[in-house]
Amino acid sequence: MRLHAAFAASNVKSFVFALDRAVQAAEKHIDSVKSLVVAGWDEEVLSVIVVNEYGDVLSIKVKGSFVTVTDQHNLWDEDND
Repeated sequence: MRLHAAFAASNVKSFVFALDRAVQAAEKHIDSVKSLVVAGWDEEVLSVIVVNEYGDVLSIKVKGSFVTVTDQHNLWDEDND
């Protein structure tokens, strides 16, 4: 049971670290963050979708200390029907 608890604690620390990196990246790349949704977590890669109040969407992936930010589109852009 102690081994399981230690693994769980390590997994939580990894998740929190990755989430913190994702939030920092979101704040750096997009103004007025309104929503941040965890799209996936597999103990190595955290995938996050971020939307701001203007409808801009980012996809962020965090693996260790590497962060990848991809502009998706604007939700309210008429060209994205």
